Amino acid sequence: MINDITYVNLPSPFLEDALWIYPLGVLGLYTISKKEHKNVQFLDLNRLGHNGGITLDILNTIRNINTPVIAISVTTPQARFLPLFLSLNHKFLVAGGPHATYCPSEVLSMGFNMVVMGEGEYFAQNWYKLKGAIIKGNSEANLNLLPFPDRSAIIGYKGPVPIMAGRGCPYSCSFCSNANSNVRWRSPENIVEELLSIKEEDI
Repeated sequence: MINDITYVNLPSPFLEDALWIYPLGVLGLYTISKKEHKNVQFLDLNRLGHNGGITLDILNTIRNINTPVIAISVTTPQARFLPLFLSLNHKFLVAGGPHATYCPSEVLSMGFNMVVMGEGEYFAQNWYKLKGAIIKGNSEANLNLLPFPDRSAIIGYKGPVPIMAGRGCPYSCSFCSNANSNVRWRSPENIVEELLSIKEEDI
């Protein structure tokens, strides 16, 4: 693959105000890839407004993506936006996130080239040399090793700045994509370090 990639945060039709919750997951992957490659872009479609539907602004913005690789994080309510990317000729399309993890065959049958199942840090570090249609992400055991998300890539969010203190859940709620997953925590020192790095924000 060519070392140019765009990470896409899809519109969130399940939120009353899409600009209330930071897209920490895909933002973190963008941050990791950007450390090693120059042309790594972050595209936040939430900022365009959508009212749960597909707008001309969204369509035109997608058509103007100029990197050969496009990586999209998708939940099930956001899956309605995936077909919009299939008209982009000669793009390598990657999908990750909860919907891609639990419905990889469906996403690949749509025309996507690769699905990343589970946590995406392994993809973000190695995407330019990965091969195969399905990539199973490796959970990062030591969350203290992850870089702080580059929040400068997003603007216009109204809610408090979130901090990811841990991952996983020991419980088995039937509606949750994180049920019975490996629980890991960041150290208090590492969390405080991130808090201090964004102390000018409204936490």
